[in-house]
Formats: sequence, C-alpha cells, structure tokens
Amino acid sequence: MADEAQSPPTLLREFKITQDAAKCAQRKLTLRLGSIYVILMVGITAMFLWQIIRNGRNDNIPYALLFFPLAVVMTIWQLRSQRRLLADRLSSYRLTLGDNAIACRADGSPDISLPRNRITRIEVTPAGDLLVRTSQPHEFIAIPRGIENYEIIASTLHAWGEWKKGSSHSIARKLLLLAVIAGFLLIMLFLAVVGAYCDINALLKSGTAAGTLLLWVTLIVFIHGVLIFLIGGILKQDWDIISIASNANIGGATSAPVCANSIGRPDLQLPGLLAGSVGNAIGTYLGIIVAEWLK
Repeated sequence: MADEAQSPPTLLREFKITQDAAKCAQRKLTLRLGSIYVILMVGITAMFLWQIIRNGRNDNIPYALLFFPLAVVMTIWQLRSQRRLLADRLSSYRLTLGDNAIACRADGSPDISLPRNRITRIEVTPAGDLLVRTSQPHEFIAIPRGIENYEIIASTLHAWGEWKKGSSHSIARKLLLLAVIAGFLLIMLFLAVVGAYCDINALLKSGTAAGTLLLWVTLIVFIHGVLIFLIGGILKQDWDIISIASNANIGGATSAPVCANSIGRPDLQLPGLLAGSVGNAIGTYLGIIVAEWLK
C-alpha cells in the first residue's frame, strides 16, 4: 500500500482548447485592448486641446499631428503582438487528465501537475471556467470553458474535491482587472504629459548644444545596449529579463511595467518598476558626481 501511494500518477487523456474558443478569446482581447487605446487617445487629444485653449497657441501642434499616425501604427502593432501571444498560449495549452492526477502545460506558464489526493476543491467561475485548487492558495490549474470535451472533464473532476461557485471571487477579480487597466492608462497619460511639455522648437534654437546633447545621449544608450546584451548573452540570462532591465535603465520606472506587459511578462512589471526607481535614486547622484568630476 505504501509503494502504491508513492507511485507516480498515471495520466491518461489529453485535451486542448477548441479553435472557436481561441478565436472568441482573441476577439475579447482585441475589444478590451482597443477600448483602452481609444480611451488613451481621447485623453491625449483632450490634453492638447486644453493646452491650445489655455495658451491660445501651441508650438508643438505639428509634432502632435505627427504623433497620432505613429500612435495608430504602434496600437495596431501592439494589438497584433498581443493577439499572437494569446494565440500561441492557447494553441499550446494541454490538459492531461488521469485516474489519479491532472496536469497542465502552456507556453509562458510553468508546467503544473496535481495528484488527486492533494486537490481540496474545484471552483466554477460565472463564465464556466474550472479552477482546480489545493490547500496552497497559489497552486491551481485553470480549465477554460472552451476546452474540448468539457463535460467529460467536469464529470470526472466532480468526485475529486468539494465543488464551489466562484462568484464570490469574481467581483475581486473584476476590481483587480479594472485597477490594472486604470494603472496602465494613468502611466500612459503620465508619459504623454511629459512628452507634451517638451519644447522641440526651443531645443532646435539652442544650436550646437542640442546636437552635443543628442550625440552624448546616443553614445550612452549605444554603450549601455552593447554592454547589457553582451554580458547577458555571455551569462545566458533570460532575454526578457535583460530587455526589461535595459528599459528600466533607459526609460525609468514608468516605462518598464509597460514594456513588461507588452512582451507578455506581467511577472516582470514590479521588478522593472523597482529597478527603475532604484536607478533613479542612485543614478541621479552618480550623474551629478560624474558631471562635477568632468568639469
């Protein structure tokens, strides 16, 4: 009996997400992201109009007009990128169900396998998705409603643990999603405000100072990119982590979470934010010291 209890789980059948469910998820993603970008563009447009009404004129209007087609191109590219990431994740999703265990694997997520004796409850969300949970709060397997042979999976899992409707948690998840969307919009508006107050005409009128500043900034960014990607490649680090670290160094704490979300790595948003904040705290004073030393 002891040997039988310690034997590895036997996995029998494998299931994947249907094409119709994958297309429906992509449409929902496009609608959600499209709505966010539309709200963002409306906010930026209102900000420029407010500046024109308040000041009577705005020297940056030509550059603002150039910004909008670029923003549309970037929005389309971002939507296509997110749709491609979602399609890869859904197409690689595999749920393996056996007589005494369940396992799940998908691109971009760690593989997880749960023996039957560790499963404590199965939650059913309002959308019909299943959450197979253990006693550990962060250890679970999500089974989407659009998976093939959903009824067979649900009937098999019915005897594995306590069933519970997930409606009590749906409000918290929706509030969390709204908080993430609101935070993303506020970060984008912050970056737009910073860019809107950049007086390009004054920079062009400064003569050689602008060219010298541009040359130094270009040189610094080039050396930074060569060093961080070369050293990261030699040490065989994760390229996503290297990219977020580079963005945190160049763009600061505000742009690093956006970059992490754009490449499908939300787990790197907080580390990127912290790295950018620490870089601002240390790099500002180091920069002043170097500038004084070079005088």
